[in-house]
Amino acid sequence: MTNDPEPALRSSCPITMMMNMMDKAGVNSGFQQRHIRRTAFGRVWMGSLVVGVLLAALALLHNMLVLSLLRDDMSSNHASTTSELASACAMGSTHLDCLGVGVSPFVVLTVTSKRTSSSSFDRHGGLLLQGDDSNDRTPWYRSISECVDHHVDCAAGADRNGCAMFPNTVLRRCPASCKVCNNVHDNNRVISNCYGVDQIIPSKGPHTNDTVQRIAETEDYMFQQVYVDEKYNETRAHCKNRYDDCALRAVVGKCETRKYYMLTGCAPSCFTCEMLDIKVRCPFDPTTAAPSTWQPGDLNRMFERIVDAPEYKGNNVRVLSSPASYQKRDSLGSVNDGPWLIILEDFLSPEECNRLIQWGHRIGYTPSVAVGNTLNFDGSAVMTNTSLRTSGTVWCQTQCSLDPIVANIQQRLVDLTGIPDLNSESPQLLRYEQGQYYRLHTDYHGLLKDRQPGVRVLTVFLYLNNVESGGGTHFPFLGDLVIQPKQGRIVLWPSVLNNFPDDVDNRTMHQALPVEAGVKYSVNSWFHQRDWKGPIERNCHQ
Repeated sequence: MTNDPEPALRSSCPITMMMNMMDKAGVNSGFQQRHIRRTAFGRVWMGSLVVGVLLAALALLHNMLVLSLLRDDMSSNHASTTSELASACAMGSTHLDCLGVGVSPFVVLTVTSKRTSSSSFDRHGGLLLQGDDSNDRTPWYRSISECVDHHVDCAAGADRNGCAMFPNTVLRRCPASCKVCNNVHDNNRVISNCYGVDQIIPSKGPHTNDTVQRIAETEDYMFQQVYVDEKYNETRAHCKNRYDDCALRAVVGKCETRKYYMLTGCAPSCFTCEMLDIKVRCPFDPTTAAPSTWQPGDLNRMFERIVDAPEYKGNNVRVLSSPASYQKRDSLGSVNDGPWLIILEDFLSPEECNRLIQWGHRIGYTPSVAVGNTLNFDGSAVMTNTSLRTSGTVWCQTQCSLDPIVANIQQRLVDLTGIPDLNSESPQLLRYEQGQYYRLHTDYHGLLKDRQPGVRVLTVFLYLNNVESGGGTHFPFLGDLVIQPKQGRIVLWPSVLNNFPDDVDNRTMHQALPVEAGVKYSVNSWFHQRDWKGPIERNCHQ
């Protein structure tokens, strides 16, 4: 039976307060759109509105005070015992710790007792947790005598992440909706929880018992640390298992071997909720970080070295744009002072071009995405599908990057630019079909300026085939320059300024014009100021 608070208290209940904040945050937005005439009536009306806003603010402060009192009251009134849990299990509760009830011995682990590394299923598939609860108090979440919600808005509050946003109150008032109890389903093979998707337990194999043990340990970690320690204030609401086999993956060691997605995607099971804060996961101190690849002046020096190299003299290299200092040195006439943009012909052989095209088809092209203006729960940039970019994309990683032909291309790019391979992203293979394009953009990634990899400083663009019609690369701020695709051709341009190599140079903004006939295959090769491959292992690369 649900126990509803007194009506006078409901408006100050944490769940109601949470829903009010979520649903009514924009209550005055409609008024802001109206034109208020400057008359005596209008001034009186505005004065009333101000008074109303002040009263609403006072009410909110009152609710916050009541929330604090409720939280303190709950903290002092939820002491429970092991016998209460046993009674609940006997009444049919399906909480995780009831899996082994009915099989002796069954001991509930407590706040301070230590779990052993071993656990086992009983003949019904229940979990036998081994431990010693002497002189300990059973945590409240392991001793819920009646699995019911205590507020009419519990279900809606849980749907809106209230269990994680207000753990000290909502979790206790809404154990059913927050899945604190009645969380074992499907013949003990699926366990639900309030911190992510339901976790599956393998029906057979060597990791069954360890997976259940990990789920129990995760529950303790979340309730005894994440939901009570202030250091998790910034990450608590987003600390969720985002895969249904996080517990199993943690058991087999992937928290250590697959950090780039496990530390954030399975943070509860890996006990790494603090890592959702990118400042904790990816600390960057410019005073102690490794030196940037390009210091002021290095950009010009790299391009001058390339265009002056004997192997690129003649028809193999063409300078389409350059700074005035280089033009004056070579007496090329009075041309506008521009950024560097050069072409190298026949850098790739037909065999190399075809191999990259083959890898793209083998891996499988997917719709291209672009860097968005918002952040993910872990501080990384949101990658979004957008009508600004309609091509197909695939990253040349693992087997593709280890292909001897591909590896040779990458090494030649490193030798050409003088930038370490660690600073380069994996090659991005592109396919533009008829009518596809990429609107005006820059390759510069400003979010990374104060992060470990640093910004993209250089683009090397590789053309893998000849296109029947269209598909050129257009630089509108360089005299409407358009470079047509040609097999084996590569184009180099910087995304940053020579004297300020961490700052964007918008003059190299460009767009991929629509393919009018045929298909265009090409490759993006981007180089960063600092090591990019190391940070990707910790999901610190974007």
